[in-house]
Amino acid sequence: MQSTKLMQSSNKPGRHESPAWSSNRLLAGRWLDWVMLALAGLAWASTPLLLARGLGIDGGNTQYLVALAGLTAGALLLALAIRPPFNGIGLKLISQWQPPSLLVIIAAGLALRLAWVLAFPATPSSDGATYLGLAEQLLHEGHYETDGTRAYWPPGYPFFLVPWLWAFGSKLAVILSQFSLYLVGVVGCYKLAQMLSGDQAGRLAALLFSIWPNLIALTGTPEKEALILAILPWICMGVMRPHILPMALAGMVLGFGILVQPSLQFLLIAFAVLTPMLHGWRTVHRAILLVVCAAAVIAPWTLRNYQQFGQFVLVSTNGGYNLYRANNPLADGGYRPRGEISFSAYDEIEKDRAAKQHAVAWIKQNPVDFFKLVVEKEIRFMGDDSTGIYTTLKRGGGTDNPNTYLLAKLAANTWWLAVWLLIAAMVWSSRRHAAAHRIIAWCWLYLFVLHSVFESNGKYHIPMVWVLCIWVACAIATQNSQRAK
Repeated sequence: MQSTKLMQSSNKPGRHESPAWSSNRLLAGRWLDWVMLALAGLAWASTPLLLARGLGIDGGNTQYLVALAGLTAGALLLALAIRPPFNGIGLKLISQWQPPSLLVIIAAGLALRLAWVLAFPATPSSDGATYLGLAEQLLHEGHYETDGTRAYWPPGYPFFLVPWLWAFGSKLAVILSQFSLYLVGVVGCYKLAQMLSGDQAGRLAALLFSIWPNLIALTGTPEKEALILAILPWICMGVMRPHILPMALAGMVLGFGILVQPSLQFLLIAFAVLTPMLHGWRTVHRAILLVVCAAAVIAPWTLRNYQQFGQFVLVSTNGGYNLYRANNPLADGGYRPRGEISFSAYDEIEKDRAAKQHAVAWIKQNPVDFFKLVVEKEIRFMGDDSTGIYTTLKRGGGTDNPNTYLLAKLAANTWWLAVWLLIAAMVWSSRRHAAAHRIIAWCWLYLFVLHSVFESNGKYHIPMVWVLCIWVACAIATQNSQRAK
């Protein structure tokens, strides 16, 4: 396979020639469109199901009737959207609309986020409060420990927060750091979509990212998912470019991402495997460079862990226990504070190892129950996009009015369903042509599969929301380009 050649856009808006690998049937084949269509159906079934549970409708048959009703409603809306006159007029208007300039989009996104944090000031809670506390401990005491553990919580996000705390104090550090992550993320979405499908796609991706309700709602709370969300488009862009420097930078940033979220270590492996497939087998050395640069960033913390424990711990000691809490007789697919066995008598290294062994044993001995949990986890992954609403308004004390919370949650999930409906309509109406943006669906599938095994809820898809922004933007720009031919 020849190295990727990213073609320049023509003078016409939306005209952009796809990279050479976009015709690869495995990496960017049309089958990925049908996967996105299936995910859209799952979203339309799962979202009303989880909303019904939240309202107390949790009977087995009733909740699945609600899911069926949601799926049916989505199918009917899709049928309406892809038939004339909507298919001929609506999608054409969408595909030919030119978004405002990037600076205007960024300013609008900042204004929305500022308005949100002023209207709903929130107190850090749950994991966010723990990470903020660890960052303050690093800044003021110079060590990293909480509740008797020295490596249970991955250190990347606290490392990121330390300079913000030093410069601005705890009150402003969270908000200003989140503003900075928005800027990194929105420009990353713009650049990656522009690289794949041209300037129209770039601006549309930036617009979707800027006005995404759940992302706006995350602004006032310290959540590590926002950091991963911001850096992943840049990592993907570096991997897709056939040059040494972008690959090295992608490796270093991904190494830091693994310190933030250790589960990304499997993404590093995936990118290393995909690199020769993207750019040709003569570029294996670039895949090695990617891994080496990531390892160089992770290594100091791994060495610190060895000094602390006298044995190898790559980043954190929570993987085994997290796996067990998600796969044991008490597991329900979401977060549970403990499993059937507490492991409280173990130190954190022994706890991690023993919990992993019990989780694997339970999965092997209970394949049917494990499969049921997989389905439930996938429902939770695809069925809610209001984590920011929850952490700000409910957990963070942003409002004491339950109706405000409910309306905000409904608004966020209405947006969520509308995006998936648009994805389904674009898949159904698209022609059989190469489309470079299909490849980024792999990133969504990565976390979807991972959290089919580990615990799951809407929070865990936040790091990949950029995928949907770019996929929709590029699909629209590609369809516009095809219409222009």
